[in-house]
Amino acid sequence: MAGIAVEDMQPKAKKQYINYIESLRTQSTYLGDLGWMYDDLEKQAKLIVKNYLYKEQKGRCAICAKKLSEDEGILDHNHFTGSVRGILCNKCNLGIGLFEDNPEYLIVATNYVNEKKDVYSKAI
Repeated sequence: MAGIAVEDMQPKAKKQYINYIESLRTQSTYLGDLGWMYDDLEKQAKLIVKNYLYKEQKGRCAICAKKLSEDEGILDHNHFTGSVRGILCNKCNLGIGLFEDNPEYLIVATNYVNEKKDVYSKAI
């Protein structure tokens, strides 16, 4: 299952998310030195998105489909654009990170494993 963009969210969830982000922007303008409050609000916004995606993905990792507890899932995002892609298990999230979020590396790695799978089984 692929991640979900804000544009693809159900209207009610999308409206809640956008309103919450807008409230963060508005509140951050008035906070001044109270930046820690903004950080707390940002965490709450991420939690809303994470809970929404957890339900959308039926509590499973978007890559390997492992069943996840709500605490266990990691909110995966594009490090270049900041857009949220989905909920992943720790292993899948680390794997994407080690491949530097580069789809080309992942394709090459997939091809490599597919080409070499018979070699490994014969050697063991």
